[in-house]
Amino acid sequence: MLTKEYIRELKYNDNGNISALISNETDVGSINFVLENLGRLPNDFNIDFLYNFLEHTHHQVRLNAVKNIGKMNDKLDVNLLYNLYKKEKDTSVRREIVSSIGRQKRCENKPLLYNFLNDNDPKIVCQAIRGLLVFDTDKDVEEHLRPFVNHPNEMVRSIIYKEYFANDKKNKNDLSHSETYNFLKNVVVNADVLEVLKYVPAESVHLTFTSPPYYNARDYSIYPSYQEYLDFLEKVFIETHRITKEGRFLIVNTSPIIIPRVSRSHSSKRYGIPFDLHPYLVKNGWEFVDDIVWLKPEASVKNRIGGFMQHRKPLGYKPNAVTEYLMVYRKSTEKLLDWNMRSYDDKIVEESKVSDGYETTNVWKIDPCFDKVHSAVFPVELCKRVIQYYSYRDDLVFDPFAGSGTLGRTAKALNRFFFLTEQNTKYFEYMQSKQKPQVIFSDRITKFQTLEEFRRGVNFCIFLIFLLTFSSCATIVNKKTTEVNIISNSDSVQVYINNDSLNWHTLPTKIDVMRSKNNLKITVQKDTVQKQIEVKSKNSNIFWFGNLCSYGLGYIADLTNSKRFTYPKKIIIDFDEKDVPNLNPTPWFKEPQKGLLNIKYGIPEGNHFYLNKGNGYGSAFGFMFLTAGLEYYFSDKYCLSTNFGALIDFMLPFPAPVDHLGDYNQSYAFYGDIKIGSDYKRLHYDAGLQFNQTSYYERETIELFPEYIDILKYSKIQNNLGLAFSTYYRVSKRFNLGLNYYPSFLVLERKPKIHYSHLLFFELLFRFETYRPNQELMW
Repeated sequence: MLTKEYIRELKYNDNGNISALISNETDVGSINFVLENLGRLPNDFNIDFLYNFLEHTHHQVRLNAVKNIGKMNDKLDVNLLYNLYKKEKDTSVRREIVSSIGRQKRCENKPLLYNFLNDNDPKIVCQAIRGLLVFDTDKDVEEHLRPFVNHPNEMVRSIIYKEYFANDKKNKNDLSHSETYNFLKNVVVNADVLEVLKYVPAESVHLTFTSPPYYNARDYSIYPSYQEYLDFLEKVFIETHRITKEGRFLIVNTSPIIIPRVSRSHSSKRYGIPFDLHPYLVKNGWEFVDDIVWLKPEASVKNRIGGFMQHRKPLGYKPNAVTEYLMVYRKSTEKLLDWNMRSYDDKIVEESKVSDGYETTNVWKIDPCFDKVHSAVFPVELCKRVIQYYSYRDDLVFDPFAGSGTLGRTAKALNRFFFLTEQNTKYFEYMQSKQKPQVIFSDRITKFQTLEEFRRGVNFCIFLIFLLTFSSCATIVNKKTTEVNIISNSDSVQVYINNDSLNWHTLPTKIDVMRSKNNLKITVQKDTVQKQIEVKSKNSNIFWFGNLCSYGLGYIADLTNSKRFTYPKKIIIDFDEKDVPNLNPTPWFKEPQKGLLNIKYGIPEGNHFYLNKGNGYGSAFGFMFLTAGLEYYFSDKYCLSTNFGALIDFMLPFPAPVDHLGDYNQSYAFYGDIKIGSDYKRLHYDAGLQFNQTSYYERETIELFPEYIDILKYSKIQNNLGLAFSTYYRVSKRFNLGLNYYPSFLVLERKPKIHYSHLLFFELLFRFETYRPNQELMW
């Protein structure tokens, strides 16, 4: 009896047994059972007998034979497959032939793949394109594929557009995909939705679920004409598209409506709102995904069948309308849904998973709701399903026509944030009356605002965001991606990143990965062995030390931005004699050696002056200025360095207009040094001699209407000679943290005097390796 276990046993024990098993088999079902259950084939598997099945009369046998032949790239006979392709009539077999040839990833197969591009079957063209895209740097391939952006088939066009023409548009904000603005969270605005949306930033909403007002079917929705009604909804959903995150969803609940007849001599008018609105949405960047039918009990809807029940005359049939449509759209994007899902950390994903009992069909049987205030209330169950199926915890859910606010209350109960707009004051006040007191979690309190209050809040938040972003470092300097260099000590190793199994990379490779606080997941495969490893993310040096120059204000902005994270620049995957690949970090800096030359640039961040001002001592503290120097290793251990710099006691770490009133002091220092230094692991230390010139000023600012007068009361310029001590901690390849102590003992005047003074400053130091013996220039 044929079983999967028996086939597996034959496959690994003796290839000839499988050949003998099915070569004389006449039952098509048995042949297909064996071929479909061969699975992964060992390297020494003999596939010669499979070529005999390429002439089989049954198309499924030919298809399974091609699939198994395609698993053995090094033994695949391209000519035999191509000859079968030319005479094959079954399109599924032809597609599998193209796929098998493309998976070989051999340059000599490119002419064949070019030939497949001319096939009339668009799926075969797509398979050929897939096989050619592995040669991503080949100009000849690009020249063949680019013209297919004008191919008549939309699937072919989309592939070529994504590969060669789609630009990775940078968002105007630096929010990560899973985040939104605090000033939009749990807010209800009483105003026209189009006026409100003018102040909502792009890419800030995760899900929109709404039921637009029905055309002239309710007292609150009177429009001059049906066309103007559709034009209004088009404007709303164009703006909704702008504020929606890339690849996220819009669900519109509508149904055809009837405008009653004026008199018995006139006909009523029925408008198919969901069908008429659909072309406007697709035209403006929404991709249609699904149609969900909301099925209501017949007893809950208006009776239209009564007249027909009495006369039963043909043409008079009017069924009771027990359904409404939930039309599901997604903001058009070249990215797959997996990209959206990977934007959330594992904890959020786990907590957002839909529990058992979810709806499996596109027909949702839900009872409608009725309310004394609002005549068309969303059922909570309807909101609950949409929110759970199309959003994650802490996402922002938007309803431009909020009505009684059911969506907002349901979103809050499901640990989502909501943003609602409602023009009708009666409904706005009704929502306020439903507000429950909340004193524990301030971010969960609902804020009810007028348009002016909302506008002022947005402007203030935008100003605050601009201020914080301007002072941040990782947000400004770092790209959203960082390059990771992955290598292995073995051949034929392939990897893919973060579950992106469609994009395999053969090692060695350089990959741009999105910065994230999540670990970098690397799936590694060699031969039949496949394992997973994880690389921990860490805060970048730019985040930790770049923000020191802004009194730490930049940390506030950077802490909300995934651009602060990074991964190791080089990852080595070790397969030798190990069951699980090991992650071996490489040294991130090279040891000093004789002949090494470094250029140094520094930013003094905390400058302390203790000065002999001629009539006593004075001290001052401030920030700024610049230092620069050279460092030359005259042996493998010791170096000679010289530095020049200037220090001031400016009160802020960045320029700002500051006015003084009354008495104040100013101090400056210029210095030069020569030192001998050495290294111990991450530490570098120097000692030597230094010369500095210090300037001390006592000034007074007097307010004399209408201007200020600055008076110099006392000044002293002094040249000093002393010692220089410096210690640096190597944070990264180029970035160092330093502490410098320059005590002076000799004042150089006509008659030199012995007086103590010192300069003490903390320093952000950058060391660039410009020359290393036996290597090219490195900077």
